Amino acid sequence: MSKPKPKTKPVDGDLLARDTADADQRNADLTIIEHRFSIGLRYDYDLYVKLARERIADAGRLMLEIGYILVQIREHELAEQYETALGDIGISRRTAQRMMQAAVKFKGRREALADLGRGKLIELLTEDDDDLDALADGGTIAGLTLDDVDRMSTRELRQHLRDARAELDSAGDVRDRLLADKDKKINALAARLERDDSAAERAQQARIEITTVAGRALQCVDRLHDLLSDAGMMASMAETDDTLPEGAAMAVALALADNVDTVLSAVAALAGDVSETFGSYLLERNETLANAVAVEPDNA
Repeated sequence: MSKPKPKTKPVDGDLLARDTADADQRNADLTIIEHRFSIGLRYDYDLYVKLARERIADAGRLMLEIGYILVQIREHELAEQYETALGDIGISRRTAQRMMQAAVKFKGRREALADLGRGKLIELLTEDDDDLDALADGGTIAGLTLDDVDRMSTRELRQHLRDARAELDSAGDVRDRLLADKDKKINALAARLERDDSAAERAQQARIEITTVAGRALQCVDRLHDLLSDAGMMASMAETDDTLPEGAAMAVALALADNVDTVLSAVAALAGDVSETFGSYLLERNETLANAVAVEPDNA
């Protein structure tokens, strides 16, 4: 006795037609995308990922090169001419400052980190020189190897570094950590002064450190700008969203305003100390700039 044949499920013609139409539309959309954003190469996942990584590395190296160029212009020209150059180049003062900081920070053997790309270099700007040296030499930074950092996205790296700092702050007394860091820097400076008695070299090192620290301060200001935007969105939402706690937006706004006032007071005090300590140098610099602007070519 023969076995009965299994019943076959009838084909849903409407469903098949819809699937075919969706596939045709998808192919048409991809054809438009490939034409509009073509780079002259047929799409292949592995190839395009490889090209993207190479372009990101190129962006990091180009940023350092631009930073070297800007440092040269700034050192060769007066302040007014430097500002004119930034306008001619089409770059903001803040962006130029970041690029010069990166050039100073990653000059030398740490240039190997340039392949990480522009975004990751910016995130690493605030890290200690010793940690960056270790990373470039095959060690780790915040528990990450160079390969780990390379595989991460910029956002993932930013979050990891932020978490590592938070963990460090909670692991021990902040004051003890700051004092230890201060002693470390003092000892490092003493060692450098012992190795090199050149006053010019010491002055150059001081300028580099001042530029780096100022860059970190600017990054903090940038972060406050981001928080200001977040606070503004919260304030807008508070007008229509009843789920937000009453007064939450105002509390954030007051915290931001109070802390900005504190920062401004500290900067104003620092500016006063600079003027008091180096008043004669600043006066001489201002007189030189004023004379340079006032002098006109003698056409007689």
